[in-house]
This record gives sequence, C-alpha cells and structure tokens, in this order.
Amino acid sequence: MNTIELDECYEWWNFRPDNVLQVCEKIKEYEAYFTDMSLNKNGLLKNYIASPLEHPLDELLLYNPSSCFKVCVNDLTDYGYAGCVNKQNRILAIDNLSANKKEVILHEMIHAHEILLEEKSILLRDALLLELYNKLKPIYPTLDQIIKHHANFYRYKQTVADNGEHDILFLLKSLELDDVLKVKPGTVFGYDMDISTI
Repeated sequence: MNTIELDECYEWWNFRPDNVLQVCEKIKEYEAYFTDMSLNKNGLLKNYIASPLEHPLDELLLYNPSSCFKVCVNDLTDYGYAGCVNKQNRILAIDNLSANKKEVILHEMIHAHEILLEEKSILLRDALLLELYNKLKPIYPTLDQIIKHHANFYRYKQTVADNGEHDILFLLKSLELDDVLKVKPGTVFGYDMDISTI
C-alpha cells in the first residue's frame, strides 16, 4: 500500500495546524459510518471477510483516511471544490469554509475509503456495491432509476468533467449516509443532486 513517507508523515503529524487537527478528529469520529468500507468484522461485509482460521491474519486491516492520507485544510475556492482527494499524493483536502460541514467531510471520506478498499480487493469492493444496493433498495424504491440516471454514459462523462469521478459505489454509499443522517437524499453526494426528479 502506498503511504506518505514516514518522515514526512511524522513532520506533518507533529506540526498540524489546529484546523487540520479538528478535521482529523471529525474523520476519526465519522469512521463509525464506515464499518463496511473499513472491513470491520461486524460490518456489512462480515460474511465476505469471515476467516476459517482461529486467529485470522490482519491482511484485511484497513486504516482510516486520517492515518493513510495527509489531511489539509486550504482555500480551494480557485478550484471550485469544497473538498478533494488526491489519490497519487495521498492528500485529503477540505476547503477552509467547509471544515465544519459534515457532509463535505463524509463525501471526501467516501473517496478515500474507495481508494483504500480498491487497493485491498476489487472483489470486496464489488461485494460492497451489491450489499449496499440490497440494503438501500427498500429505502429508495426508485433506486434502479437513480442508478441508471447517474450511470448514463453521456451524462456521467459530463459529471466527471465537471466534478470528478463519482461511481456507483460512491452514489450508493452517499445515499446510505443520507439515510443514516436523516438528511435529504443527495446531501452527501453534493453537486445539487436531486433524486426526487428522477
């Protein structure tokens, strides 16, 4: 797994500004919403990661984004983002004005967790997509239409150009978080998503 160079990580950790520390604390707090993506043995993927060994190896251990990504709080207004994740450089950045917005931090945490899960196992990533779909289908009766609308090739191509990658797993996880938080569907996804018109 690619991680921040150890020396750089120690330096970053020891000299973090208070606003970065606060976002890191929120990420740690919000990890409770990600037992599925962090492969918690009691999470949504428990049947997929059950080990026949008495003392299973920790090969499935995933770390939370605040320990695998350099968290930054910056002015991102020139880029038009409330937050972003840079996979190559392992940076999770939140705009200064969004550092207290739970939905923005959760949005970026989904991106970070997708990266970590994809690096661990594409099979488990696919299993999570299936399990989230099955969990959400009774909650969102139009889920099939929502997915088809989101995944339309030409519409999605424009979405990627405007807002970056947000695949079906991202869509499903954001809808699950909306339900858990009891907020309007599309809140965590952002970009003025409105499923009521689909």
